[in-house]
Amino acid sequence: MSWQRLLVLALVFAMCLAHAERADARDRFYYLGYEIVQVIDGDTDAIIADIPMRGATREVGLTADRKFMFVAANRHLVHKVDLEQNKVVATADVSNDGWDRVMFGFVVDPDGRTAYGGFMSRKVDKGEVVVGKPVVAQFELATGKLLRSVEVPWGVAHLVGVKGGRMLYAFGKDIYKIDTSGADLKVTETVPMFDKGMNILPFWDYAFDNGGIASMNYYTEKFMGLLLIDQQSGDIRDI
Repeated sequence: MSWQRLLVLALVFAMCLAHAERADARDRFYYLGYEIVQVIDGDTDAIIADIPMRGATREVGLTADRKFMFVAANRHLVHKVDLEQNKVVATADVSNDGWDRVMFGFVVDPDGRTAYGGFMSRKVDKGEVVVGKPVVAQFELATGKLLRSVEVPWGVAHLVGVKGGRMLYAFGKDIYKIDTSGADLKVTETVPMFDKGMNILPFWDYAFDNGGIASMNYYTEKFMGLLLIDQQSGDIRDI
């Protein structure tokens, strides 16, 4: 196993695949790398599977039953991984309607059929490059088709789902709280960070293995800090 193939810029997260009908349930670790997800047995450290996929893997989301994992890769692809078979069973492309999209941030909706991403986009129209406004959008996981969106200033780097998916927190220059419960996505509040000199490093906060608390590193001119986001209540704690 060469280190070049694995997680120079990736992460490891663990989850228990405890299906009621299985007697061999155990912890598995999923290493995200370039064009691969490697599955490791948590008891023996043995390699269970190498799951090939297209592009550099970025972020993941699980279905509520933990039977499938969605892997955002190459900034515009979403691979659906069957965790029983350890293989990619479907792939959606969000650049599917004439727009080239780049996705930053990825959250699977509790319904398991849709997800949210932060997008920058562009296309060529009559020989001219057209740059779209930065948005957070909901899209179909089966097709990659965008369903609804809301503009966000300066774009975002990361998304966190809170309050059972009824809200999204988008982390960019500031924090944008987005209500997903209505017919349209709406930014309901902006929490300032840029004016406070805070630079966010929103990497790898996988809250499902942290008691439902997402954590974001940040730094200022004088110190470093940590934002803790309670996914149940939506409260933000600044340490």
